[in-house]
Amino acid sequence: MKIKTLISSIRAICFSLVVVLGVFFITAKAASAANINELLNKPVLIENQVTKRYLFSDGVPIKGKRGDEGGWLASSGFESPKVVGADANYYNRALWTIIPTGDGFIFENKETKRYLFSDGAPIKGKRGDEGGWLASSGFESPKVVGADANYYNRALWTITTPLSQTTESTDRYKYLRKETFEGCLS
Repeated sequence: MKIKTLISSIRAICFSLVVVLGVFFITAKAASAANINELLNKPVLIENQVTKRYLFSDGVPIKGKRGDEGGWLASSGFESPKVVGADANYYNRALWTIIPTGDGFIFENKETKRYLFSDGAPIKGKRGDEGGWLASSGFESPKVVGADANYYNRALWTITTPLSQTTESTDRYKYLRKETFEGCLS
């Protein structure tokens, strides 16, 4: 009984992407068995493990060429639309394509063609030093928006497993090795 619970727990943390192929939905359990390469350049839903909300792109689709909007802030003449957590895939705005780029990934929204884009300054100190994400914590986390281009490489993302344990000697997050990741999927 304990082994079954352990296996279920490991599968639950291995992967949180739900793959959508046309109108056929692969369940989260099946997606946990997917290799990241099987998810590249295909429409996927990205679901938060706690809130169960989908990553969702608001705003108008991009027009013209990438970079024509001139930036992501209102001071550029155009403020990029928000990316939010939604309870459903309204108008296909929760569908994203994961595009490999060098040693990172770009998440492009299928409907708006906007890139998932991180605003604000890089973190200072250790993870968790900001004390929270809301203004009431003394620090409000920067916005994530849908930008028309990869300005200053802020649309590049790294995909890791969701482990939050750190090693005491380095204060770096531990991540599953490839062999361990593949082993938990069988």
